[in-house]
Amino acid sequence: MMPSLFISHGAPNRVLSNSSAKDFLQSLAKDLPEPKAIIVFSAHWLSHDLEISNNEELSTIHDFIGFGAELHKVQYEAKQPKWLFNKICALLQEKEIAYKKNSRGLDHGAWSVLSLSYPKGNIPITALSVPRYKNLNEYLLLGEAFKELRREGILIIGSGGATHNLSRLSHGSTPEPWAVDFVAWLQKCVQDKNYAELTHLYDAHPSATIAHPSLEHYVPLLIAAGAAMHEQSMLIHDSYEFGSLNNSCFSFGHHA
Repeated sequence: MMPSLFISHGAPNRVLSNSSAKDFLQSLAKDLPEPKAIIVFSAHWLSHDLEISNNEELSTIHDFIGFGAELHKVQYEAKQPKWLFNKICALLQEKEIAYKKNSRGLDHGAWSVLSLSYPKGNIPITALSVPRYKNLNEYLLLGEAFKELRREGILIIGSGGATHNLSRLSHGSTPEPWAVDFVAWLQKCVQDKNYAELTHLYDAHPSATIAHPSLEHYVPLLIAAGAAMHEQSMLIHDSYEFGSLNNSCFSFGHHA
């Protein structure tokens, strides 16, 4: 039984720089059974309805500016075999979840995580979008629909950020108090499986609107949590970058 994971992916140049978050991702695979396949939901692929990449070769999308030419040369070779694509489409049809096909590859929210955790590119990958749902509880339900795939050895990853407010980044070494307070609340809610608080984010914590002015980096956490609803949850990494950018990562479900 594979867990599902929420990974705070940080800045695109994490793959080239040194940090404790990078070290964590590079050691992540050794703490997990080898997945039969990986499904990744990235905060950087937003869509009105759920979408799935239908390419057998998933290209590396450099969806950023200002990080230098070296980062634009980084390539991650990923393949989506037909059996995996068909399996997920069949699951979505069975669960009556509407979806569309898209020829998109892997954006940096996906490949920056995968290239550090599974650098050989030998694990089948499927990329799915993050739909724009009106109710946060819908993201839990979306994740729950994928729960049975974990029994088949498929790893589910939600890639986002525990905090994500680019206007509040700094070069200071001390995290801002609002970020520390919000992250402590977030970690406790995840540990306690407090879905009511997690799905009422803006009403549940006074700094939520600062930590997440928009929701795209937050809701992948709910998808990952939903894929292991009511199961054990665990904080597996915690660090800060750029003053207020928190890198909390969580594992949901089976823990060896």
